[in-house]
Amino acid sequence: MDVGETVVFNGTTFNSSVQGQRGALGILGNVLYVPYGSLRDCNIYHGWLVGVPINNPASVTAWATSATGGGIWGVSGVASDGANLFVTTGNTFNTFGNWGGGEAIIRFQPGPIFSWFWAPRNWFNLDFINSDLGSSGTLLVDVPGATPPNLAVALAKNGTAYLVNRDNLGGISEPIAASRVAASNDIMQAAATYQTTQGTYVVFRVNSNRLTAFTISATNPPAIAPGWSVNRNGQGCGSPFVTSTDGANDMIVWVVGTEGDQRLH
Repeated sequence: MDVGETVVFNGTTFNSSVQGQRGALGILGNVLYVPYGSLRDCNIYHGWLVGVPINNPASVTAWATSATGGGIWGVSGVASDGANLFVTTGNTFNTFGNWGGGEAIIRFQPGPIFSWFWAPRNWFNLDFINSDLGSSGTLLVDVPGATPPNLAVALAKNGTAYLVNRDNLGGISEPIAASRVAASNDIMQAAATYQTTQGTYVVFRVNSNRLTAFTISATNPPAIAPGWSVNRNGQGCGSPFVTSTDGANDMIVWVVGTEGDQRLH
C-alpha cells in the first residue's frame, strides 16, 4: 500500500520511499488502519499509523512519531479491543533522552487519534542497544479475576514480556509485571492468547524452532509465570494461532513448519 507524499502529521510528511509496510492491517468501524515502519533503517523514517476510510479512501488521516524511527514493524500489526486501537513502536534515534513515540505501547481512539501510551523507564537504553519493543505487536489479553483484568502484552526484542493495564497505560512507568521469557533477539513474531481451566496463556515463537507459552495469573496484580515449551527439532515454526470448538473449549495451538516441512502442526 502506498499513501503517496501528501499525508502530513504535525509537520512530518509521509515518504513512501523510506517507509516499509510489514505489520497486519486493522479495521475498526469503517476505517482501515495501516501501520508503517522502516523500509531502510539507514534512512530517516517514522512510525506511522494511517487511517483510510473505506467509503472515502481519498480522505486519509494519520499519526506519526515525533522522533525519528519508532517504526510499527511487528508482523501482528494493529490490535483492537473494539473501541480503541493499539500498536507497539520500536527504536527511536537522536532523541537526547526526550521521549518521541518510540519503545511503547500506544493506544489510539478511532481516527487515529493519539490517546495515551506506556513505555518502560529504560526506553532510552533500549534505543541505544537496539532491543526495541516493536519486534512483536501489542497483544490484548483479558484475564477474568485479575486486577486489573484488561491487559496489554508487549514481547520485546530483548526477550522480555511486559504486562500493562490497557485502560490506564501510565506513560513512562514500571509495568504491572515483566519477565525474561527468551534470549535477546529471539522474539520477532506475532503472539497469541487462549484460556483453559488451567489459566490464561500467551504463546509465541522463540527464534525459529521453539514454541513457548507463559501464563498470566488471575491475581492482584497479575503476574507472569512459565507455561510450556515445545522444540520443533529443526522443522521450524511460524507465528502461532489458536482455534477451539466453541471459543471456550478444546483449544489447539497451531504453527506452520516454516524453514522446515511447510506443513500445519
